[in-house]
Amino acid sequence: MNIEQVKEYIESEGLNGRSREQFYVFRRHYLCWALYRSQELTLGEVGKLLNRDHSTVFHSIRKHEELKTDRLYQKMTESLRTTNGRAFDVYETKTEYL
Repeated sequence: MNIEQVKEYIESEGLNGRSREQFYVFRRHYLCWALYRSQELTLGEVGKLLNRDHSTVFHSIRKHEELKTDRLYQKMTESLRTTNGRAFDVYETKTEYL
């Protein structure tokens, strides 16, 4: 997935919203971690994609590390890990998209 596809996905799934439902929160945690690691984006760049502050992205990455072995967390984030066979696993050069 390229950055434009990621942005479309985030918007279509409502992951840039303010919902505090566990389903969305867990998916945002995973997404912050995946984008920061695989896209090599800064915390601020990930935050802009999700309408969040860089410190919120940092917190989400830490929460992902805490929860990654939790079965409920794994179940709720499974679709993100398997989207297109390799969700958010793109190593392309950063572009001016923000």
